Amino acid sequence: MISAGPMFLTMVIKDYLLQQPSLPSPAVRVINATELAPYITDLEGGTWHRSDAQVVMWIGRRPWTWFLMGAIGLAAGLSIFHRVLMLILDRVLRKAESSHSNPKLAKAS
Repeated sequence: MISAGPMFLTMVIKDYLLQQPSLPSPAVRVINATELAPYITDLEGGTWHRSDAQVVMWIGRRPWTWFLMGAIGLAAGLSIFHRVLMLILDRVLRKAESSHSNPKLAKAS
């Protein structure tokens, strides 16, 4: 929504025009909506006007949220990896112990 498309164009033009004391030439101007009507059609999808856009904008205004979500994901991933690795190692060690056990001791007990 912000990196491409009409919102990006609107922000760039607004920033450019706000820096200018006046419009630099007649070639740069704000076009009236009636002049654009033959070229632009509104399909009324409106997906970027619903709650999903509000969530994206909320996260975009808070960069620490991305960091926190990444840190939590990394910690959870490392924890799961550690548990799986320990389970595999435990099974390998038990198998090694059972294959190396002394058959005479097993009969005596």
